[in-house]
Amino acid sequence: MATDAKRRGNAQAMSFMNVIAGIWLVVAPWILGYSDVSAALWNDVVVGIAVVVLAGIRAASPARFIPISWANVLLGIWLILAPFILQYGELTAAAVVGSVALWNDIVVGLVVITLAVFSASSSERSV
Repeated sequence: MATDAKRRGNAQAMSFMNVIAGIWLVVAPWILGYSDVSAALWNDVVVGIAVVVLAGIRAASPARFIPISWANVLLGIWLILAPFILQYGELTAAAVVGSVALWNDIVVGLVVITLAVFSASSSERSV
């Protein structure tokens, strides 16, 4: 039983850290200075809110809603691909700004994926 509680606690901690990553995504365009790049701004705000909501649900109830963590994995994958699909990683007029948005999304995408996989894995082992 103690190991199940520890696993649920791990899932909850990982999900809470993903909430923080989602909040970062929402505020990053203004902090890092790419709020004038519309595609990057709206992508990060929308995906950030989705990560916060989904990870918040998992953090509140780590023994339930395991597929929500896998949804966050998909959002993390999208974050890595978005700069290339939405073409804000290669802006010629604002190459440096686009580069900041690109690297922020890649790094945060990797963080979201990692935390979500650990959260889901912890819960699945405890079932």
